[in-house]
Amino acid sequence: MATALETTTPTELVKLDLLNNWTGRDELPFEPIAERVLEIEAEGPNGIEKGALTVEFGKPTWVEGQGWACVFRMVAMGRQHTSPARGVDPVEALQAAFQMVGKQLAGMGRMHRITFLGSEDLGFAPAVATEAKAPGCPVMGGALSR
Repeated sequence: MATALETTTPTELVKLDLLNNWTGRDELPFEPIAERVLEIEAEGPNGIEKGALTVEFGKPTWVEGQGWACVFRMVAMGRQHTSPARGVDPVEALQAAFQMVGKQLAGMGRMHRITFLGSEDLGFAPAVATEAKAPGCPVMGGALSR
C-alpha cells in the first residue's frame, strides 16, 4: 500500500489551529516525516460513517524566540486539525507531538470508535521510563566505562 510519504514531499507552510498554538505564528513549515492511518467510525447525518483518520508528523523546526516545534496534522472525513508540539530540542518536540496525539485520540475515542489495524491499541502511548531488562550499556558494548 503506497503512502503519501513514499513520494518526495516539498516543505509546505501550514496554517495552525488556535488550539495549543504557543508559537505566536499563524503558519509553520510542515515537512512530513511519518504518518499512521487509523480507522474511525463516527456518527453522521446518515448514521455511522466509517473512514480513515490520518495522523502525520512533521520534521521538527526551530521557531525563533520560542523553541523547537513538531507540527502534527490529523485528517478525517473532510476535517483537519494542525497543531505544534513544543520541545527544548527536536527529539523532545517529536516526543511531545506523540504524547499530544495520544491524548487527543483518547479524547476523540470517547465519542468515536478509533482502531489501528483492527486493534484499539493505536500505538501512541505516552513516553514513560522503564527499567532496563539487561545489565550494562548497549552503546558501550554492554560495559559501563568511565
